[in-house]
Amino acid sequence: MTQCPIECHCHRTAGTSKGVVMRKILVLACIMLLLVPAIVLVGCGGGDTEQAGKYVKQGDQLANERGSKNTELLNAWRTVRQATDAAAKATAWKQAESIYSEVQALVQKEKAEYAKIKGLKGVEDYAKYAELKIQELNAFDQMLKATNDFLQNLNNNGFGSQQELEAANQKYQAESQKLQEENEQAKKEAEQLKKDKNL
Repeated sequence: MTQCPIECHCHRTAGTSKGVVMRKILVLACIMLLLVPAIVLVGCGGGDTEQAGKYVKQGDQLANERGSKNTELLNAWRTVRQATDAAAKATAWKQAESIYSEVQALVQKEKAEYAKIKGLKGVEDYAKYAELKIQELNAFDQMLKATNDFLQNLNNNGFGSQQELEAANQKYQAESQKLQEENEQAKKEAEQLKKDKNL
């Protein structure tokens, strides 16, 4: 147990009324000295909570940016499918590939913001939220990759026959459906946690 550094003065003033008051004051001083580390720790915890909130806000802002860019990507893919000649299709695909890279970069930036929360202390709710958001992003990223790969094969006539195309399409649809469900479930849980815990 930590010894009070002013304990000797407490005994010297114990014999008088004034001494009793002084002793109480000195004891309080000792208690305050012993509480300083605890107060500092609480302050650190508060700082971590504040920092976690900033990371969540930054991640959520990136999510909004990613949503807008994803809309651009979907439109670009649609343009590729609607192109009627080889030159127009090639140009549209090049544009779609560029936007796809931008979306991927945003996904990684967003994941990095949420991942920072894992290194903080005393922020269990924020850490759980970050975990769910990363799960959501992983499913989203895989879903985009599956779509991009399928369209790339389609664009490059990578399927040898109609039968191969139909088989690949069925596989793609099943994989996309599974990933979409994972994405939506993680997103739903994250939103509910954020609402319940006021994150």
